[in-house]
Amino acid sequence: MTTKLAGKDTFFLPFNRGSEEGGAGNPLPEDDSQYATGYLWQRLFQPDAWLKVLGRFLHLERKTSEGFDGRLTTRESMIFPRFHQWEVVNKLIEATRQEGVGRRYLIQHSAGSGKSNSIAWSAHQLASLYDDEGQKLFSSVISGH
Repeated sequence: MTTKLAGKDTFFLPFNRGSEEGGAGNPLPEDDSQYATGYLWQRLFQPDAWLKVLGRFLHLERKTSEGFDGRLTTRESMIFPRFHQWEVVNKLIEATRQEGVGRRYLIQHSAGSGKSNSIAWSAHQLASLYDDEGQKLFSSVISGH
């Protein structure tokens, strides 16, 4: 999956689930009638899930730096969740809806796998979470990592 086609410079997003053997890619499908990328169509590309990705996960990151000549340059990149980030945030939000507030959870990822973004997405979504009566569940959310 990519957000921009650019010929040989196209960057494909790492949205694989990972394999149980500890590697990249996807696990083999449960039966021969499925594809290794079936989870994309069965889970991510469902209308409600995809709209949530677009509305609550995508983030345009802007980094400004000063060159040797003193000129400022701004670099933009679209931050898109990896599968494990998308999944952990959704599980945390759903657990909070089911179990209520006052619980503690641990978001654990390996080094360089986007813990900060997972925590930020979780905090942002928890801060705008309401109960069935329309009352905000949290008056404030403090994230730490």
